[in-house]
Amino acid sequence: MRPEYIAKYYRASFGAVDIALDGARVLEELRVQCESVPRVFVDLDCDVFEPASFPAVAHTRPFGIDPLFVLRVLDVIGRDKLVGLAISEFEPSRDHHDRCAELLMWLIEYVLLWKHEK
Repeated sequence: MRPEYIAKYYRASFGAVDIALDGARVLEELRVQCESVPRVFVDLDCDVFEPASFPAVAHTRPFGIDPLFVLRVLDVIGRDKLVGLAISEFEPSRDHHDRCAELLMWLIEYVLLWKHEK
């Protein structure tokens, strides 16, 4: 996307190359963005994942993120600011032995426990 389009609709955008080469900087920039907002809703589009880690999507992309990076993002947001998590672009017909479904179910369980167990 072009920078002017991103600026029109979003506060920030981080590309796959930014995350791959300097994930720590991306997380720090995200932390700064989250400081100024009362709540955050995460929309997790599964085709953002590295295809080797998550092949169950219609259109895989090279240089996707590692699923562990999602946990780092959630940590930066913080449990008190996170108000929701949507998951999209998962294609069960492309899942092998329910590996991707298991990852998503684990993530949902993790978020629920992380958010509500104190």
